[in-house]
Amino acid sequence: MKKYWVIFLIIGISCIKVPKEQPKWWVTLRCPIGDSCVTVYDILKDQPEKYEIIYESPEIDSVFSIQRHTETNVYVDTTTFQVFYASLRRSLGRDIDTMRSLFRSLLFTMVGKVKIKGYAPDTIKGYVRFTPWCWDTIGDTMKIWSDDTIYFKFSPGNIDTIIRIIYPNFPFGPHKLQIRVEDTKIKTGYTNLDTIWGMKRVLFAAQLLGDIVFTKEDTFEVEKEIRKAAKKGQIAKVRIVLNFRHSIPGEAYGTIYLKGLEWPPDSVIHNFPFYAAPKDTVTGKSINAKAWSDTLELTKDDFNVFQDSLVFYSIKILIPKQGKAYLRSRDSLRVNGWVEATVLTDLETLEEK
Repeated sequence: MKKYWVIFLIIGISCIKVPKEQPKWWVTLRCPIGDSCVTVYDILKDQPEKYEIIYESPEIDSVFSIQRHTETNVYVDTTTFQVFYASLRRSLGRDIDTMRSLFRSLLFTMVGKVKIKGYAPDTIKGYVRFTPWCWDTIGDTMKIWSDDTIYFKFSPGNIDTIIRIIYPNFPFGPHKLQIRVEDTKIKTGYTNLDTIWGMKRVLFAAQLLGDIVFTKEDTFEVEKEIRKAAKKGQIAKVRIVLNFRHSIPGEAYGTIYLKGLEWPPDSVIHNFPFYAAPKDTVTGKSINAKAWSDTLELTKDDFNVFQDSLVFYSIKILIPKQGKAYLRSRDSLRVNGWVEATVLTDLETLEEK
């Protein structure tokens, strides 16, 4: 999603036919943007190793981010030692600039699980240790949020047990969960347990308390014809009109920053809103769809930055304090619109079009 708005910007600019000779007329051209509609389910359904969707009815509809680590044929004997370790880390993406970002919101729940399956010829005992880490904005690194140990003891026979812990109101942002099965031993002899797996499960729901997310600075190349047109002042205006209809229960505001190799840094091109759908303030779930239009308009002065062959850009996303937001698999987003460009052209160019 980082390049979403910049892609629209590039599409709008690339639609422009730059004149080869001295132009004579200002002409406005319009190019439609395809109508698309997706649900959260459409986006996540083909990634069962990363996301879990539980849907029984519109009221029972939840989405989870999951991570799992599995070890098989786990050896256990009379010596006390660690038999399993997993470090399940989740970032917000490689493009996020954590040094400039600020995370305040709280996730509804993060759940840690361990499943132990196999056969015990004698008594087995040990500990499962869960250590969740959250993001420390000041230190720009992870810090331990909690450290919890759960004792287990299995009598001789078949083992098929899940040990879990729930962390409510876990901090939003990059995080990880370390899971250890340690200080584990069997009373006599030895065994090889069939499977031990550890899992981290995070519900797509949060108490939104005001976050600021910056992307890292990235670049895109400007085509020669566009650079030429920008230098000659042949592009008067570009408007990108987007129509939205969605049921996402959270709002955000974004700003695109552009700078060229020779032009002033951090030129603000556009502040764009994403308004929340009406929602139940108790559950945070949307109760109706929200529709609105937004227009990104670039003037001749804005195109100065495109005189450079390489343009640097970054995006700031502000998520204001707004209470609960609970995302469901059937929540949808529909977008359509058009690109409109006013360019200086001549008869020959028009005839070619």
